[in-house]
Amino acid sequence: MAKGNINEALDVLNKMKESPNALPNGTTYYHLISGCTKQDKIDQALDLFQEMKARVRDSKPSLFVYSILIDGCAKANKIDRAIELCHEMISAGIQANTVVLSTLIGGCARNNRVDDGLALLKTMKELNLQPNLRSYVPLLDALIKSKRINKALSLFHDMLNSGVAPNLASYNNLLNSLIKSKKLDEAFKLFEGMPSHGVAPDHFSYNLMLTACSQDRNMEKASTLLEEMKTKQVTLNETTYNVMIHGWMELQQLDMALTLFEEMKGRGVNPDVFTFTSLLQGCIRTNQEAKVAPLLQEMERRGVAPSVVTYNVLLEGCMMKSNVDRAKELMQTMEAKKVTPNSQTKDMYSRILGKNK
Repeated sequence: MAKGNINEALDVLNKMKESPNALPNGTTYYHLISGCTKQDKIDQALDLFQEMKARVRDSKPSLFVYSILIDGCAKANKIDRAIELCHEMISAGIQANTVVLSTLIGGCARNNRVDDGLALLKTMKELNLQPNLRSYVPLLDALIKSKRINKALSLFHDMLNSGVAPNLASYNNLLNSLIKSKKLDEAFKLFEGMPSHGVAPDHFSYNLMLTACSQDRNMEKASTLLEEMKTKQVTLNETTYNVMIHGWMELQQLDMALTLFEEMKGRGVNPDVFTFTSLLQGCIRTNQEAKVAPLLQEMERRGVAPSVVTYNVLLEGCMMKSNVDRAKELMQTMEAKKVTPNSQTKDMYSRILGKNK
């Protein structure tokens, strides 16, 4: 039905109902219900559906009609009504299909009704319907978003056992969640199992695992993964090197970090403010302050503006050496460059001044 004609069509319907010789039939209602849902008039579509069931006794609603109504209700966030229609359809002996139930599952996931979505997934299996990616991914994403990580991992394995191959985005989403939840062993198992399910890790997957290694203070494992990235020609970007540099700096291995810094530049990957800040912090905390000035000069030469975190790192060095003059100079530079001090900046500066009294 052409957009904009629905009101005219409804007027025709009203006239048909008044005429004994042109009563509307199931097909008439089907077209009108479809037209209403396409124009986001779901309440009118539902009213027409109820009217059709009351007036057209010889024509039972079809899978088509239930499908468009369930889809329309899901999109309009009328989840309770959509679930009600689904159960009504199944009770009427109308065979649901994967598309209809997956659509409804997606609506449940979008509306934080994950448990309802999981129940529908169970119903799908009970009806001997084969779930697909559209059945699983919205629920997986919703579980991760709500931090129900164990349930998300369980659903992921159910997905594999059901013969549904996860896509790269699903793997990366779950890996990210596992690492943020400090479930590093599960993350490594998941990552290592990707190739056996036909999914090749990308640079995002590897960067996540480098982060996991850094959190675990296992930079030897991180170095192995980095070499694997090179062998497999996976893109190495700023995040790759920043994670590696930060990891080595956490172990106070400045030489390893500086070697990676040079490799980074040699590969044409531009260092950013995070790169320089990590290196500056490493130089200061390992008492190699002679390397600070050259790094700041290179930072300026490359047009990388220091952040408030960078200045805080430099102030930390001033605090360690009780260098009040340098601290004052840094505060003046921040003001000139319109870098707003945070609570840490103010606290350290106060402590530096206090030490000099």
